[in-house]
Amino acid sequence: MMHAAKLEGSPALQSILAFLRERGATGATTWEILERCRVANPPTEVAALRKNGFTIECKYQFTNGDRRKVYRYWLRETEPIQTEMFGERKEDGTHP
Repeated sequence: MMHAAKLEGSPALQSILAFLRERGATGATTWEILERCRVANPPTEVAALRKNGFTIECKYQFTNGDRRKVYRYWLRETEPIQTEMFGERKEDGTHP
């Protein structure tokens, strides 16, 4: 089970969230997030934002000259889901 950082206590998550909001419909690639927000592993940080209730879409864009896949992320603004209200769930969907 992933234990994600809380948005309120994480400058990295706050930076990525602000950057994705700024980019709007353009979104941002993993590399752009890495360069702008100075985080070590953008996909892990995006997963933490999702765990904090944000909807972030990710789509494969292309494979670059180094044969690395390039992905783009978009923040889909909705009210964050209050996951704490419902408690943690096991993988089968039941409560512990």
